[in-house]
Amino acid sequence: MNMHPNRTEMERHAMLRIGTAVLLLLALGATPSTADETRVLALAQSYAEAAVRETYWPGFAPIEIPLAIHDGTHTYLFRHPSPPGEFTPLPDSDPPAHRMPGRHPMVIANSTATIGDIACATLVYDTAMQARPLDAVTSTAIHEAFHVYQRREHPGWIGNEGDMFIYPFEDPQLLIWRRLETEYLRRACAATDEDDAAANARLALDARTQRFAAMGTPFPAYERGTELNEGLATYVQARVMGQTHPGLPPDGYAVEDVRLRCYQTGLAVALLLDRFRPGWKKELEEKDDTHLEDILAKSLGTVEVETQHITGQELTELEQTATNETSNLLELWKQRRTDYLNRPGWQLIIETPPDAPLWPAGFDPWNIQRTDAGILHTRFLRLSNEQGYLELMNGTALSEAAGEHPLFSGVKRLTLAGLVKKPELNADGSRIIVTTPIFTAEIAAREASCHKQRVVIRAPERLQAGNGQ
Repeated sequence: MNMHPNRTEMERHAMLRIGTAVLLLLALGATPSTADETRVLALAQSYAEAAVRETYWPGFAPIEIPLAIHDGTHTYLFRHPSPPGEFTPLPDSDPPAHRMPGRHPMVIANSTATIGDIACATLVYDTAMQARPLDAVTSTAIHEAFHVYQRREHPGWIGNEGDMFIYPFEDPQLLIWRRLETEYLRRACAATDEDDAAANARLALDARTQRFAAMGTPFPAYERGTELNEGLATYVQARVMGQTHPGLPPDGYAVEDVRLRCYQTGLAVALLLDRFRPGWKKELEEKDDTHLEDILAKSLGTVEVETQHITGQELTELEQTATNETSNLLELWKQRRTDYLNRPGWQLIIETPPDAPLWPAGFDPWNIQRTDAGILHTRFLRLSNEQGYLELMNGTALSEAAGEHPLFSGVKRLTLAGLVKKPELNADGSRIIVTTPIFTAEIAAREASCHKQRVVIRAPERLQAGNGQ
């Protein structure tokens, strides 16, 4: 993660606590349903065949990277050199596999995980994934395997996910430049004429230069790092699928879809580099702190751009839309929190004192939403401190910050609203164990109260070393 000198010590320690955990938590969809074992083995075979079909990236050999798949009933492990004891060989499987009942705790999402001290690509073969064509799921698996390669060979290719919690979405001019850049990239990739493609690419870079110059330091670094991380993994995935155009939408991306956009802008720049600078991958491998846009700028040289390719009417419409969308954003954030807290059903609230907040140990960067006072986590969140831990899985919770950063300075209050049943609370000495279908916790508690449909657990102040608690 990128560390910024203006962070407080508390924020730095919070970031270090997360470490690579945040990387484990990319997009999932619905709760996994059971997949036929034959389908899991067919997916593993498709992966093995695609892995050796061609060289997708210099030095990247996906066939050498273990793959873990959770299908809703079992977790399967392929090509792992020393499977942990919980896995047993699957008789007569092709390709050879090991299997364990249930979900391995490290297989949380389509991502990467360390299993038995070995970095693995992971897939959750959920309902949505099972509905996709086999080659598309295969390409996703190789996308995740490329992340294993990146973390090993290029650990700097990553954005600080914490910056998305404070990204300046509210600025209409930044959104205008962002959408101009997206449209010029889209036109550059679609152009059949080389000069037209180069001119549009240059206009895209010009819009990016203006936008980045007007932003705070962390945010260009986030986008560049995410393009190297997710954009290049998406490029490898596109190579597997034989895709030659990025999926840049003609109307741009929603105001808050910066992370999603980086997947496709990174792909777009990579495809343009294939066109204008064929040796760019080797160049990046040799100097991996280079920005993708800098390589593209060098490849374009001194392209002459005589006129703007966006008409005056298009620009006026873009400016009006951007102004309207950003002005409505604060009201949207307020409404999100209100709607969530007003869900019918039980509420569970966990409060911590100022000197002992809960720290993020993992979250899903795909499934977070900002509000006017806190962050909605709409799939996964793991918090902990020396007094206990909390974990949300396939549910929604609202975290409220203990300090300046919405998450990395700690969490003072966590609220789960709209629970169908009263949370089950069990005492274990000074600790309370909480169980619901979407949430588990084991945490020291000063008191717990229940009034109407509201359960409140208050944690004590920081435990003193050697007090026997």
